[in-house]
Amino acid sequence: MAKLISFLRKNQWQLLILVLAILFRFIGVKPGYNPFHPDEPILTGEAMQMVRTGNLDPGRYDYPALPMYINYILFRFFFTPLYWLLYYLRHISDIVDGMVHIPPSPLEVSRLFQLEVLGLRDINVLFWGRYVAATFSVGCVFLTYLLGNKLFNKTVGLIAAFLLVFNFKHVANSHINLPDTYNSFFLLLSLFASVNLWQKPSRRNYFLAGIAAGLSFSTKYQFFAFLPFSLVHLYISKKVVSPVFIASALLIPLVFLILNPFFFVNIELALKWMASISGRYAVGSGTLNLFPLSYLYHVDYGPLELGAVFLGAVLMLKKSFQKGLFILSAPVLFVFLFFYYTSGGLFVRNFVTITPVFLILAAFGIWSIYLFFRKRLNIIFPKVILSFLLLGSIYLPAKNSFINSYSYTKPWNIDVLKEWQKQNLPDNLAIAAHPFDPVVGPTHVTRSEFEISGNYSLNEHKEAGADWALINLMWAANSFYSWMGYGLNDLALLWNKPVDQLRNTPRV
Repeated sequence: MAKLISFLRKNQWQLLILVLAILFRFIGVKPGYNPFHPDEPILTGEAMQMVRTGNLDPGRYDYPALPMYINYILFRFFFTPLYWLLYYLRHISDIVDGMVHIPPSPLEVSRLFQLEVLGLRDINVLFWGRYVAATFSVGCVFLTYLLGNKLFNKTVGLIAAFLLVFNFKHVANSHINLPDTYNSFFLLLSLFASVNLWQKPSRRNYFLAGIAAGLSFSTKYQFFAFLPFSLVHLYISKKVVSPVFIASALLIPLVFLILNPFFFVNIELALKWMASISGRYAVGSGTLNLFPLSYLYHVDYGPLELGAVFLGAVLMLKKSFQKGLFILSAPVLFVFLFFYYTSGGLFVRNFVTITPVFLILAAFGIWSIYLFFRKRLNIIFPKVILSFLLLGSIYLPAKNSFINSYSYTKPWNIDVLKEWQKQNLPDNLAIAAHPFDPVVGPTHVTRSEFEISGNYSLNEHKEAGADWALINLMWAANSFYSWMGYGLNDLALLWNKPVDQLRNTPRV
């Protein structure tokens, strides 16, 4: 007991940060985001298909298979047995009465597996995947602390982890099973392995760093882990190449090959998937887009935290150039790709990958300000400044994260809308609605067209004879995204979302 108390006291801040991370990431997972995110089947759906068929070929290759296999392993060997156990625990009295048989018949197994384990329309599986994503998001917070601590000191690690706890996009994505959270986790793991190699050069650590970089590449076809690994090799060996570096670098494609054998078995199909992704991201566009910076400023980081990122980068390069170059190597490549070389910055969930590294820079900036005042003022005032900087940095992202997680504890809008329709819509109804959006309740429904290329504005619906309109904002808002790509010339006009302009634009 004395050892436990000592451990808790020694690690109280780390534990508090992890508890906060768990709360923000798991509260709101259920019911959470609606079940129709277009990219969620990439992980959840394919992993469940592997469980059903036993075929480990993902069948799609727009992302590498590592996150899918993680979900598959946990679905099959953790969640499925757990939900079978929960089913029998709920029916102990029925087992005693002989109404539930152990073992059940093959036909009964199939029925129970679908209804009690997977749930209606695999609804339980949806939440399994989101629990996995939330767990990896908590892991990102822990790895951020470890990396900041190992590269600088405990305080920088704690500050960086504290900032990440409240980061809006990390919290929002922890509620949806998408590849970005896994990508962030394995990038952090790779950076940690590279720092460990830097501090303790050995053949073993070379190989571990190579394996970690391979895991990172096997998550989202991104090379961000390779440059920091290469820099560490240059720092410790002073040579461009060496046998141990070549051997460890070869582990990167080897790990990818082991985890993605079907990519090569079905290479023609895989290349078509790659071409599709390249087209979606407009690879090679070479057009500066500052919208992502506006998004970070107004939504994800806030002005104070974003300013701390830039300050930390400058101070880190000034105080410890090698460490600064190392920690900046991945973000610099990321910024080039997502602000200029591709249009991927429009998909702001991509920032989930690199945000922990940015926040280590912010933590270094905040810690440097604290040290500046601690050397010049009494011990109380610098702590007040540190508290102000921390609270000011997390204010905007924490507010947005709280709203997001709290809102996700509410029933799905689609269910609320169905009940509202039943109670409020008249039996005879003329309504403008997209063909895929169901009208529930009325028995005599006359639909008019609701398409971006056709009837779309309020007056158009009125002219078509519609008394009501059912609007799905997931697609109805598509016409209003055109402002989200701009360079220096439009910075003054579009730095903030042009709400008035959009409000008076029926369609673009």
